[in-house]
Amino acid sequence: MFTSDAYSGLRKSVLGRKLLFSILLFSTIVTLFLTSFQIYLDYKQGIDGIYDRIDQIRLTQLESLAQNVWNINNDQIRIQLKGLLEIKSIKKLQIISPDNENISISKDTQIDDPIVTRMPLIYKIKEKEVDLGILEIVSDKSHVLKELQSKIFIILLTQAMKTFLVSLFILFIYNVLVNRHIIQINAFARELSLENIGRRLKLHRGENEDHDELDDLADSFNLMQEKFSKEMEQRKEFEKQLRQSQKMEALGTLASGIAHDFNNILQGLYNALFLLEEEVIDNAEALDKLETANGLTDRARELVKQILIFTRQEEGTFDKFSPIPPIQDVVEILRAASNNKVSIDFIVDPPEGKLYGDQTQLKQVILNIGNNAIQAVEDREHPKVIIKVSPMEIVSKTDLNLAPGPYLKIEVIDNGLGIKEDIIDRVFEPFFTTKEVGKGTGLGLSVVHGIVQRHKGEIKIDSIPGQSTHFCVYLPLFMGNGNNQNYEYTGKEDIFLLSSDRELITQYLLSLEYMNHRPQICEDFEALVYELKQALGPYEENTSTLFPIVIIDEKDRDLLEERVAILREISPYIPVIFLVNDLENSPERIEELSAIVLKRSKNTSEHNNNDMAMILLTRELKYSMEIAKKALSKAT
Repeated sequence: MFTSDAYSGLRKSVLGRKLLFSILLFSTIVTLFLTSFQIYLDYKQGIDGIYDRIDQIRLTQLESLAQNVWNINNDQIRIQLKGLLEIKSIKKLQIISPDNENISISKDTQIDDPIVTRMPLIYKIKEKEVDLGILEIVSDKSHVLKELQSKIFIILLTQAMKTFLVSLFILFIYNVLVNRHIIQINAFARELSLENIGRRLKLHRGENEDHDELDDLADSFNLMQEKFSKEMEQRKEFEKQLRQSQKMEALGTLASGIAHDFNNILQGLYNALFLLEEEVIDNAEALDKLETANGLTDRARELVKQILIFTRQEEGTFDKFSPIPPIQDVVEILRAASNNKVSIDFIVDPPEGKLYGDQTQLKQVILNIGNNAIQAVEDREHPKVIIKVSPMEIVSKTDLNLAPGPYLKIEVIDNGLGIKEDIIDRVFEPFFTTKEVGKGTGLGLSVVHGIVQRHKGEIKIDSIPGQSTHFCVYLPLFMGNGNNQNYEYTGKEDIFLLSSDRELITQYLLSLEYMNHRPQICEDFEALVYELKQALGPYEENTSTLFPIVIIDEKDRDLLEERVAILREISPYIPVIFLVNDLENSPERIEELSAIVLKRSKNTSEHNNNDMAMILLTRELKYSMEIAKKALSKAT
C-alpha cells in the first residue's frame, strides 16, 4: 500500500504521471489487439464447431436415418430428427424425398445467418444403392456471435482490471525504487550552496538493498561536489597567493627605496666614524663608544642587506652544488648557538641530484628557520628540533603549486609553542614578528620566503598551537639528464615580458600571475638578455625542467629577426612570442628560428584579465612550448 509520502511523491511527480499514462495507453492498445485476436479465434472456432457437428451427423446418424426412411418409420424418423435438433447450432432439419413427401422439423422460425448443408440419403440393398432423398440441415452462425458478445465484455473487463493493477504496481515500484530518490536528489541539489558544499548526499536505503545506478548517481554527485570544493579551495589559494605576491611586491618596492637611501646614510655615518676614530685614537673611553657605534652601524648594514635580499636587489651567485654539506654546516652552527641545550636531530636521505642556487642563501634559509625553532623551544622541559632532508618526486600538480619533477624536501620540526591560527598566514610578511622588541626584525622568514621563491621552490608551514611547528621547504633537484625531452607546458614557467605599453604590461602581468606564472618585467631588450642569461643556469643542465618563455611587444618589425637571432644564441630552445601590429610581411626566418608572431590588439582593453584572455594566452604559451620542443628534438 502507498504511504502518504509515497502518494504525495507520486502526485507531484510529472515523470510518474507520464509513466502511468504511457503504461495505460500501451496496455490498452495491446489489450484491444489481443482481445480482437482472441475473439477472431473464438469465432473461427465456433464456425469450425458447426461444421464439425455436421460432419459428426454424417458419420453417425445418416445411415440409421436412411434405414428409418427405407422402412417408412415416420415416428422413429421424427424422434431421431428431434434428437439432432437439440444440437445448439442446428435450427432446422428437413428430409426431402423424391416424391416430395417431405418431413420437416425446426427450432426457430427466424434464422439470421443460415448455413445450409445437404446430405444424400442412400440405402444399400445387396450392393445396390437406392436414393431415398436429401437430409437438409440448416445451422445459424448468429448463435456463435451471440456467445462471443457475452464473452467480449468479460474479456475486456478482466484485461482492463489486470492492466490497471499492473500499471499501479509498476508505478508503485517506480516510486519506491526511483521516484523517491529523484525527489531526494532534487531537494538536496536545491539546498546546495557554498556554505554546505561539503554535505554528502546519501540515499534513503534499507540495510539489505543492493547498490544500483541511483547510488552511482549519488556517488557521482558527491564526487562532483568534492571536485568543485577542491577547485574552489585551489582558486581561493591562488587568489590568496596573488594578493600575497602583490603585497610582497609593494612592500618590497617600498623597502628597497628606503634601504637604498638608508644604506647611503649608513655609508656616510660609517665614514664619519672611521675619521672620528683616527682623531680620538688616544681616548679609550671615546674609542669604546665608537666601537659601540660601529657595532650598531654593522647591525644596521646587516639589516639593510636583509632588506635588499628580500627585495631581490642582491641575487647572489647561482651554481650547481650538493645540498647536504652546506646544510650540515648550518646544523653544526645551530648546535653551537644553542650551547647544546636543545636536542637537534639531523636526519638525511641523500639525493642523487644537485641544487642550482646560492649556497650562502640556502644556509641562510636553514639558519633563519632553525633559529626560530630554537627560540620557540627555549621554555620547554625537553626542547627538541628535528631537521630532515630527503628527495621526493612530484608526478602531478598539487596544492604545493610546483611543477612535476624531482625535489629536495627540507623539514624543520620543533616541539615549541606553535603559531596561532590567526597569525600563521602573516609569518612571511616583512617586519611582522611576535618576538619582544630587540629580539627580532620581522625580516627573517620574509627573506626565507624570497630566497625559496627565487630558487623556484615552495615553502609550507603547519603548526599545532601549544605543541609544534613544522616547516617544509621544497627546492627543485637537477639530475644532470641533458637529453631529456619530456618537458611540457605546466603553467609554472618563468616568463620575461618586454613592452613599452604600460597598460598592456599591467594587464598581462595580472593574467600571468593569476595563472600562477612568474612574470618578470624587463625595461629594455638588453636587460631582458641579461636576466635571461642569469635564469638559464639549470635549464642548460637539465632540459626536462621548465623553460622560461619570452614575450616581446615589438613595434619595430625590422628588429624581429635580429632579436630572435640574439635569443637563439643564448639558447635554441627558449619559447619566444612576438606581439606585432600586423602579420603582413613578417620575416620568413622568424618561423625557421622557432618563434611565434602574434597580432597585437589595437585596443589594450582587449587584454583585460578575464577568462577568455587567459584561455587565449594559455593556448599561445602551450604552442610556444611545442615549437621549442620540436627544436630540441631536432637538435638532439
